[in-house]
Amino acid sequence: VRDINAEEVKPNKTKPEKKRDPIIHDLEHQISVKLGTKVTIQNKKLTIRYTDTADLNRILEILNCLDEG
Repeated sequence: VRDINAEEVKPNKTKPEKKRDPIIHDLEHQISVKLGTKVTIQNKKLTIRYTDTADLNRILEILNCLDEG
């Protein structure tokens, strides 16, 4: 006699993929082009990637965040 419970198909526990807001996607693209680096916007958080200090300084200069001194 086989165990019927062992043969039950377990439901997939992965979350359904949410569709991304096209406005957010477009903003990511626009900011990425402006800064010349990858930008992501997720969960009310803006992430700007940089590779090294020189790259960070370049991005900060574009954003006018560096002191001119």
